[in-house]
Amino acid sequence: MDVNQYMGMFMDESREHLQTLNRCILELEATPEKLQILDEIFRSAHTLKGMSATMGFHDIAEITHEMENILDMLRKGKLAVTSSIVDTLFKCLDFLEQLVEAIAQGGSAKLDIAELVAQLRNIAVGKPVESSIAQLEVAAAIAQPLEADNACVLNDFDRNNVAAAIQQGMHVFEITVTVSSDCLLKAARAYLAFAALDDMGNIIKTVPETTEIEKENFEDSFIVLLATDHEAEQIEHAVLNISEIAQVVIKPVLVQVNVPTSVTSEDAAVSKVEAPKDTNPNAEACELAPVQHQKNKVNHTVRVDIEKLDDLLNLVGELVINKTRLDQIGSTHNLPDLVETIEAMDRVTTDLQNVVMKVRMVPIGQVFNRFPRMIRDLARDLSKEINLVIQGEETELDRTVIDEIGDPLVHLLRNAIDHGIESPQERIAAGKPSIGEVKLVARQEGNSVVIEVIDNGKGINPDIMRDKAVEKGLLSRAEVDRMDNNEAVRIIFLPGFSTAAKLTDVSGRGVGMDVVRAKIESLGGTVEVDSRIDQGSRFTIRLPLTLAIIQALLITLGEEKYAIPLSTIDSTIRITASELKTIQNREVILLRDNVIPIVRLARELQVQQTVSEEEDELYIVIVQMGEKRAGFMVDTLVGQQEVVIKSMGKLLGGIRCIAGATILGDGQVALILDVGTLMQ
Repeated sequence: MDVNQYMGMFMDESREHLQTLNRCILELEATPEKLQILDEIFRSAHTLKGMSATMGFHDIAEITHEMENILDMLRKGKLAVTSSIVDTLFKCLDFLEQLVEAIAQGGSAKLDIAELVAQLRNIAVGKPVESSIAQLEVAAAIAQPLEADNACVLNDFDRNNVAAAIQQGMHVFEITVTVSSDCLLKAARAYLAFAALDDMGNIIKTVPETTEIEKENFEDSFIVLLATDHEAEQIEHAVLNISEIAQVVIKPVLVQVNVPTSVTSEDAAVSKVEAPKDTNPNAEACELAPVQHQKNKVNHTVRVDIEKLDDLLNLVGELVINKTRLDQIGSTHNLPDLVETIEAMDRVTTDLQNVVMKVRMVPIGQVFNRFPRMIRDLARDLSKEINLVIQGEETELDRTVIDEIGDPLVHLLRNAIDHGIESPQERIAAGKPSIGEVKLVARQEGNSVVIEVIDNGKGINPDIMRDKAVEKGLLSRAEVDRMDNNEAVRIIFLPGFSTAAKLTDVSGRGVGMDVVRAKIESLGGTVEVDSRIDQGSRFTIRLPLTLAIIQALLITLGEEKYAIPLSTIDSTIRITASELKTIQNREVILLRDNVIPIVRLARELQVQQTVSEEEDELYIVIVQMGEKRAGFMVDTLVGQQEVVIKSMGKLLGGIRCIAGATILGDGQVALILDVGTLMQ
């Protein structure tokens, strides 16, 4: 078998299982009494082991196998959840992540797992942790296999189904199928067994339930109640022909029901359904729902390569451009029939565009889920107690934005823990709880997504920021003295700035917050900071929902058309030249009692104007980024239009003040302005 064709699926599912393991082990550490969490941990580890062994990655399979032994002992109460065991499990996950990522890069990690495996085995054979009598009793009850003479009490529905089958002259068998102990894909073998049995009759019930069998939540065997016309020998032969099926035990089932008058008492008898000794001890034979045949189960989701979605989005973008062109042709030549058709086409293309955009949207929880483990490890390294609160992880963002937002959030969270949250001793001395809190919050506001990183630490002292900026030579004393407190706090975003007293693994190099701002602004977003001394800090990131198709305002400068993203526009106004004022050699206007600085776009972009700067009426576009506003002076306003953002390519990429380009309906190219850079 060529396993390379399954490599993509293996990588995706391995990362998902590792993320699940990180989340569940963190939850287990916080609430060790919730032993049901162990079931989910066990399932993910077991599935990862099976996949790895099938693909031939034996180091991963060996680590997960040893992890299973520890997890099984925790589940049975033979071990108690301790910090040392949790640390060891996390160490295993670190090794597994390194191995998986090495495989993703086309190689194999040179990791010595012998020491880790030995450590796991030592834990497994070590002295059991003392447990309370109640816990030992529960563990013993869970571990105790069902006795063979325990009767399965069928409900009335099941009894009637069995009785009806018997009345029709059919056999009803209890079939115990045991899979080989070294079978790697138990769910697949169970599926083949179900298919073979379903072809020979009607499946009435399974132990455990079908959904649990699909998830491989059974040990080595499962039970099927089958109504069939075939004899037991034929059934046994059909199931044993499936590879990796070790044993098939078949017993007849009879039930006693309230039979109708046409049925004599000799036609029914009392049934005893034997539960096999090898059955999963956590599954009780009598608590079952009617089986849903696995062969009829439909998977409602598919995995799609992101490149295919990009291609689809590009095609939709071309459709939007041509729709605009047709609209212009219909209006120019006064063709009513074409205009009506374009209006209908507009509705269809808009719906198609919305569907494609939704397909590309993914929950931001995919990024957030990686942080609890990071926060735990960082807090322990810094000897701090941190409670991480995550809210709004279901908020959706475009996949391209999701891929880029992770690193800025890592910097913000590390900054909050290292600089923001005090040590437990300092917090107690300040009258605060010893445990600091960091919140990671996401929500949608209009066409933007807001992400906040909030801590209840010591806050940012503006005086310290001023002194450090002067000390490092980033600003002069005169410059920092002119700053108000809010501006002084924003010094944190200057390149090379750091308040760390010494260089550590976490901070001190002056790299971090300037990278955060640069990355956010490259995504068309903004980052703001609000801080109060001894109360904490709040970093607010605003990002566009998508970077592909946006609403924009078209304006003209000279003979050229430009696009300004509508999400950055506050309003458009028309003023007279006399309303322009000058403050500190900068042109401003007074708008609703606020002073708004004016940017003459033609001068900034070095465009030859066709409209005189001394015109009586001037068009101003008021733009806003975070809390800052500015007025862009333009020649004319063309109107609002949906535009498809196109990359400028490597040759023209990175041009100051230009965020990209778009193709208009008439085939002309319009440049999209970078509002953030122009405002600076």
